[in-house]
Amino acid sequence: MSHIPRSPAWPSALWVIVLAVAAPTVMASQNLLQNGDFLSGVAGWSLETDAGFALSWDDSMGNPSPGSLRLSGTFQGVGIGVAEALSECFDRPSGTGFEISADIFAETADGTVKCLPLLTRYSGPGCTGGRLQHGFPANVQPTETDIWHRIATLGETSDARPSFRVSLFFRLLSGEEAASCTFDSVTLIEEGTASAEVPVLSGGGLALFGAIVGLSALWLLKARL
Repeated sequence: MSHIPRSPAWPSALWVIVLAVAAPTVMASQNLLQNGDFLSGVAGWSLETDAGFALSWDDSMGNPSPGSLRLSGTFQGVGIGVAEALSECFDRPSGTGFEISADIFAETADGTVKCLPLLTRYSGPGCTGGRLQHGFPANVQPTETDIWHRIATLGETSDARPSFRVSLFFRLLSGEEAASCTFDSVTLIEEGTASAEVPVLSGGGLALFGAIVGLSALWLLKARL
């Protein structure tokens, strides 16, 4: 009787089962920003501001890890002072929707500072021409102070405004005490993309995984004999 070689297909099939046992992994959302975590600085972000405000990097504070972008200062003019940290420029087809999110920590003496992420759109390509800010930042409620919390903004491109930047927005009334907005974990994702999930084996899945590994080892031992 001729010897029939064992097929390696069986252990390959076992690993297919292993992958099936694991909880499904959804494709992670891609953060389009080059530097939204500020782990080593604020490269890629520029300051557009009224007098009295400054942009800095805080290497001791962040959420979840140290490293964050801070807008701070006072406004001595009339009315409302505004500072913005602007990201790199993006050009996208008309009708592309985005979600902009950021972890924010506001510090102020009287609780009237406003901090939020926005979409600043431009009338020309490459973030040129006139600009329009998505939403009405002057009408938003004051940001809750002295705690980290996450704020999200939705926006989309249009034929009239095809390019945009993410704007980390800081608003302060004239004559208020010195205040600051600290931003971390800033994300820009296209709407409709899935969030990331880490595959996890259940208790039964772990047991089956162990059994499969054991059978695979036994098969390899027999194949060598």
